Amino acid sequence: MRPQWTTEWQAEDQLLRVESAPLEAGGRPTRLHRVVTGIAAGAGAVAVASRDGSVLLVRQVRIIPGVTLWELPRGSADTGDVDLVATARRELTEETGLTTLGGELLGHVYPDTGLLAARVGIVLVHVGEGATSEPDGEVEEADWFPLDGIAQMVARGDVCDGITLAALALAEATGGIARD
Repeated sequence: MRPQWTTEWQAEDQLLRVESAPLEAGGRPTRLHRVVTGIAAGAGAVAVASRDGSVLLVRQVRIIPGVTLWELPRGSADTGDVDLVATARRELTEETGLTTLGGELLGHVYPDTGLLAARVGIVLVHVGEGATSEPDGEVEEADWFPLDGIAQMVARGDVCDGITLAALALAEATGGIARD
């Protein structure tokens, strides 16, 4: 059974809305809420860039949970993005200034199926040799880390963002990144 969703609130300047639907849980009527973001193709995309057994990570302050983490470059889809590959390439360039040469969609993840009606594209992005522009200042720094070193960062808690963890697992499982 699919619920009938009703828009409760919608942002004027962003692709964001809150919806609710009636639900019966344990014999009692209640309302289920969800947050809907992004364009039809998805809420956003994460860019997995690798070369020579290393993966590009960015260090970013995440205001909502109040932490600074190493993550894969990512961001919300813009209405001008033709697909999630374009979103991932744009975000990687904005955050790092690096040139992108293309990419391929590896799959999707749902970051929080209990609250968000959002899917995030996992995109293998091919990076060129040089920078095209200055980074936009959204991230504190960007660096390449050996894949084996990322496992240690995960164990220490330096990489603990669910989207990054899922994207790395999918990229490795599909052969998008390989250990040298």
